[in-house]
Amino acid sequence: MADDAANYEQEMMEHMDCPSNEDIDVYNIEKEENRFYYPSNSLDIYNAMSGYSLRTKRGSYDELRYFRTIDTSGLADKGGILSTSKSEPSRSGNYLYYSSPEAYERHWDTTLPEDTKKVWHSRNKLMFPGDGEFNKESFETIKEDIYKMKGKEIETSLKEYESNKFLLLEQKKEKDNKTLEKKEMYMWAFNENRKRENERIKTENEWIKTENKRIKKENKQIKKENKQIKKDKIILQREKNRKSMVDNVHGKN
Repeated sequence: MADDAANYEQEMMEHMDCPSNEDIDVYNIEKEENRFYYPSNSLDIYNAMSGYSLRTKRGSYDELRYFRTIDTSGLADKGGILSTSKSEPSRSGNYLYYSSPEAYERHWDTTLPEDTKKVWHSRNKLMFPGDGEFNKESFETIKEDIYKMKGKEIETSLKEYESNKFLLLEQKKEKDNKTLEKKEMYMWAFNENRKRENERIKTENEWIKTENKRIKKENKQIKKENKQIKKDKIILQREKNRKSMVDNVHGKN
């Protein structure tokens, strides 16, 4: 009877153009082959390497037992499957939990700074000592130390900001001075060129003025000479006429 029901269900799925159980199995196998990790984006926490439930909730004190990181690379979707052209990467990042920083290193084939690992192990031993029970007092101390460290980091950042701000102001001032100097040099060159051009124009105008005077003087002289030539022509004509008259008188006698 069970086989008949399964066959009937298979026939109905094929008739409705739905994926068969075999197709679903193939899809799940291919999906697992492309799995990058097991994220813990919901309330429950899973081992990022194996996918086993750690029986812990996000936001609980027990969450502190595990090394947590957030993958924002976009290499995987929100289900931990490698992103493809048909899938969409996780936009908010995937939460990953490991038993230790070393497990994270093995999974990602990378190396964390030694200080990071030492601090994590030290804090983990304080919060979860030999009996494995959570020590809230140690947690509060660590939290206070973290706040103090963050405060020092902020203070250091502010000092660096002020120092960088002063340096940036000095650099801006130096840049402004260079710009002003460049502008002054440009204005000096511009004024110098304009001065030289004005002097050239002035010299040229003086030459033109002198040349005009010379031409005017020459024209006056030419006019005078032309007048004298005209006068000489009149005298010569008169002399010629007088001589002609004399010749005529003598010819009649």
